[in-house]
Amino acid sequence: MSKSTSSVTRGISSSLTLSLGGLILGLLILVLCLVFSITFGAVDIHFDKILTAFTSFDDSKEHLIIRTVRLPRSLLAIIVGAAMSTAGAIMQGITRNPLADPGILGVNAGAAFAVVIAIFAFGASSPSIYIWYALAGADLSVVTVYTLASFGRSGVTPLNLTIVADCALYTEANIRLMSNIKWLSRVPLTLKSAKSLVTTLPESEFIKSELDGYSYLEKKVSYAGIEQRWLVVQSHLRRKADLDKLSQTIEKSRKSAEAKLKKLSQEKFNCLSDATKALSKISKQFKYHQVAQIEITEKSPNKKDEKQLLVV
Repeated sequence: MSKSTSSVTRGISSSLTLSLGGLILGLLILVLCLVFSITFGAVDIHFDKILTAFTSFDDSKEHLIIRTVRLPRSLLAIIVGAAMSTAGAIMQGITRNPLADPGILGVNAGAAFAVVIAIFAFGASSPSIYIWYALAGADLSVVTVYTLASFGRSGVTPLNLTIVADCALYTEANIRLMSNIKWLSRVPLTLKSAKSLVTTLPESEFIKSELDGYSYLEKKVSYAGIEQRWLVVQSHLRRKADLDKLSQTIEKSRKSAEAKLKKLSQEKFNCLSDATKALSKISKQFKYHQVAQIEITEKSPNKKDEKQLLVV
């Protein structure tokens, strides 16, 4: 028991040491960035000027720039960054999701919506007024989301909140992190498994949707070691447009191939092997077509025994 307690104590102590070291390193980097932010700009200011701006202010141009423009701007950036990181940490703690941010509970959307309403409905035009509308909209959106989530049997839990994201979310690492929560994401076709599934699904398995022009198919897939449901949606209008585009591409390729073969058929070669190699080289450029018939005509010896390749 004493050994176990000792090992746990050492583990906690090492963890606190690492956290404290990371905090100190982060503060040093923050101070360094603050100095750079004050020093560099449209007018470069020497480091000595920065110190004298606070110790012996003399109303010079450099001192005014530091105290009225650059320092307030830099401090504001630090405050905003701290507020954003705090909001993200709060959301991650509430949802128990390391990927969470204020957008999950609609904080960003609610704040932006309230500002838009303030501008168009009430004629607000000052940033100092936008802040209060944004705060009210953010609060209202959080209350609304939690009220709706509380109607479930288990109340407000991370399982009642669903993450909806684009395909950028869909990676093996993210999926493993979200194994205990609900999420909805578009699967990128850059994945071999997704591309293979889409290209091999038979047309007869698709189910016609209640929405005109659409059909769908549901497949159970295991990716990153987690069972998932993939919904393949087919748009008939999009499919027709893709087929029409493919037909145009094939027709354009056919004309290009015919032009190349016509030019090749007018060339002369010293032997059968040279003609065959030339044809093989040009055939590799054809993506949608292949040579169906080859005819090689040999000229009379009076014309230097040359051979001519004719392709049909």
